[in-house]
Amino acid sequence: MRVLPLLVLLTLAGRAFGQAAPTLPAPANNLQGPWNERDLLRNSNAWNNAVNERPADASARYQWYQNERQAALVRGNGRIASADAARLDEAADELGRLAPASVDAHLAAYYQQFPEASAFASLDAALALDRSAPDLVVPRMTRALREGDAAALRTAAMELRDRGLVAKGLQWMAEDLLASVDRGGVLLLGGELDAYPVIAAQQHDGRRMDVLVVDSRLLADAAYRERVWREAGATGTAPGTVQAVVNALPQATARPVHLALSLPAELLSPWHDRSALTGLTLRAGGSGEPIAELAALWQRMHRTAEAGPLSWNYLVAGSVLLRHYRAVNDEAGMARTEQELRRLAERIGATNELYRLGVLPH
Repeated sequence: MRVLPLLVLLTLAGRAFGQAAPTLPAPANNLQGPWNERDLLRNSNAWNNAVNERPADASARYQWYQNERQAALVRGNGRIASADAARLDEAADELGRLAPASVDAHLAAYYQQFPEASAFASLDAALALDRSAPDLVVPRMTRALREGDAAALRTAAMELRDRGLVAKGLQWMAEDLLASVDRGGVLLLGGELDAYPVIAAQQHDGRRMDVLVVDSRLLADAAYRERVWREAGATGTAPGTVQAVVNALPQATARPVHLALSLPAELLSPWHDRSALTGLTLRAGGSGEPIAELAALWQRMHRTAEAGPLSWNYLVAGSVLLRHYRAVNDEAGMARTEQELRRLAERIGATNELYRLGVLPH
């Protein structure tokens, strides 16, 4: 199993930046976009200008913070790197000084403190001010998942979809993620961009309710970690760290464990030679690539370019298939898959990266 180096290169590849626009754009939303770094840089400049012109405007400062957080999620394939987190800490602290009793300040504190318990205290403070705010729906889902509150999770998930807070591309990606998982599987997800569209697909659409969905970020919380261990049917005691759970769970349960390609590289790396690519996930354990299964799923997948940075994960499955067709000299498979990869790569700005990696010939 040799997909991990390709996975890391594809999902962390850079995108080009553009120029600033003079007018204020619509606020960024982590489940609705924008995800294109050109748009995000333009938005950042516009909101930064608004903050400079109106330094006491807490709303403008929050929109700048959210745009910067969105850009960090794009750069990190749905995760925020430590350097970006430090810069966002400063922005959240400034917002807290400017408007300490606002929903915006409490929300910024929630995101910066997550997944610590203090984050949920900040969330409670925001909810006390305005429970109906759209920006609070995903944090409400997160809290319900952390606490094992099935009713609250379903309520928030239904609201997420009914209020149109998830981009269609992320909905399609969620369907493809669930289709990548074996019956009765456990699916470990990377964070906001994949976990909450997948949960909404289950709760709102009734898709693949047999799958246990796990937000890997919340595994840092002891109670959540232990509950996941029990619900997965794992034997023994749950390990004490996120990495240890990901390392041990596949051997501790009879349920198939799938690792989303959006997981951080450090969580995936122990499974480099002990997993099988099944679409948008790695099935932990075993070796080799189930080509017939992967090829059938590839044809059924949406292969959307509208799932933000997670659209790049489709390229991993297509690249593995193309490599196989070349190895067995399947000219029809090669021609078809190369064309499909080219179309997707052109739409998400990945063509040069596939040239560089040797996936596509010039």
